[in-house]
Amino acid sequence: NNDVDSDSICGDVDTCANDPLNDSDGDGICDSVDSCPGDFLNDADGDGVCDSVDSCLNDSANDADADGICDGVDSCIGDALNDVDNDGICDSSDSCPGDSLNDDDNDGICDADDSCQHDSTNDADGDGICDNDDSCLDDATNDADSDGVCGSIDSCAADVLNDVDSDQLCADVDSCPYDPLNDADSDNICGDSDCVGIWSEWSYCSQTCGNGERSQSFTIIGEAVGGGDPCEDADNPVLWEACNEFECPIDCVGSWSGWSSCSDDCTSTRIWEVSQEADYGGSDCPELATNDGTEVRSCDCSTTTATTTTELITTTTETTTTTTTTTTTTTTTTT
Repeated sequence: NNDVDSDSICGDVDTCANDPLNDSDGDGICDSVDSCPGDFLNDADGDGVCDSVDSCLNDSANDADADGICDGVDSCIGDALNDVDNDGICDSSDSCPGDSLNDDDNDGICDADDSCQHDSTNDADGDGICDNDDSCLDDATNDADSDGVCGSIDSCAADVLNDVDSDQLCADVDSCPYDPLNDADSDNICGDSDCVGIWSEWSYCSQTCGNGERSQSFTIIGEAVGGGDPCEDADNPVLWEACNEFECPIDCVGSWSGWSSCSDDCTSTRIWEVSQEADYGGSDCPELATNDGTEVRSCDCSTTTATTTTELITTTTETTTTTTTTTTTTTTTTT
């Protein structure tokens, strides 16, 4: 047959006898029947896109949501926004896509917009204090007289002493609030009475964690009259105590490493490197929730394979044999 395809290779040694280009990409498939004649990998993932032009070499779906992340390594395959708030929930199914806490108290209000993030009833009495911090849940005035009794159940809502002399007259209307007989002799002089004072509620702790302090103070609201006894607590009117003596939560801290070089399977990886582990109830790094903190992406691993051609020429004469070998880089002549 000589050289049917005119490629300068005789037909009896031509692996692609009817293909003048033969097998240009060296993949063992003649170019005339090679779907990817310039690509020796030949569409490895079977997506109909030759690997030499395939942005997702090992992903047959080829980034279906067009977010720039190949589906083979995309944690949110049908979600182009992926997980904007890094809460581990893809935005397409995240009820609070911009809120990493996601309505912590399940009151139907995303925490980013919830004035009472940990209170599902959201300040039921409308006093501006979230119910989980409100000492008087059903009292909008919140114990107006500061006697430790919520106004809704306080028999003397305006009397901090709550009828201290037990004469069934609240102090705000009792002419002798410390005299149960209420000037029995009508001389306009109330009877003898002891000093009266009250302790305040404990103040808020100075620290939310890590060893704080709080205090309460004693206030005299009725001086001793006549032969009444003085207030002993007035000698030490402020008490202090420790509070919130537990360790503060420490959140996980880290950063992404650089991308590795392209591997043999045409992928590159990076890992989340933790510089501070979460401790004492702190939040874990959300990056560790997916694939143990490892991200993989496709990369272009196509290379140019150098071709070495060796030509062996042997010339024999009566006295001398010469062999010449030629490669792309070295020529050696031996006599």
